[in-house]
Amino acid sequence: MKGIGWLVGLAVLAVGLPLRAQQPGSDILPGEAIGAARIGMAMDEVVRVAQGFGQTRDQAREAGREVCNVDDGVGICAYDYYFYEDKREATQTPGLVLAVVTDDPRFKLRGGVGVGSTLVEFLRAYDTNPEWLGGGYLEWTSKGLLVGLRRGARGAEVAVVGVFKPRPSAVRAEAGTGRGAGAYP
Repeated sequence: MKGIGWLVGLAVLAVGLPLRAQQPGSDILPGEAIGAARIGMAMDEVVRVAQGFGQTRDQAREAGREVCNVDDGVGICAYDYYFYEDKREATQTPGLVLAVVTDDPRFKLRGGVGVGSTLVEFLRAYDTNPEWLGGGYLEWTSKGLLVGLRRGARGAEVAVVGVFKPRPSAVRAEAGTGRGAGAYP
């Protein structure tokens, strides 16, 4: 019987290690990644990352492809396009991840802030000088970081955090430009 217990333990370990290795980290790295979903990885590869969180939706839009977990507050959305503050048209990288967004509170930036943190907590821990403000979003274009806000019980709080391929901060866009309704990741 002792040998059977050892064999069962080995089988559990053999099955569990691959699953554990596929579990994404919880770090949000501006301009780089949210967990295992990294800027520049293949969209087909990010599908597998998203599936690690549960059911996904993979669809083509006019601007490009997006892969998202379907449950609110769980997982990620990855895009091969992004609407930068100073451009009317989407920047596209067909087949390669250009932006990743999450509404999952398990992911955190340095300082432990993320979805659910108040705006004040976020700005204290991260940075007080975004390069773009508009429509309930803060964007640090040169760092590759986006934060969407919502009204919460404690005041303005973070609803979504996104990372994207950074680019130099440009001249501010005029009000109403760049963000296409329904197409903004």
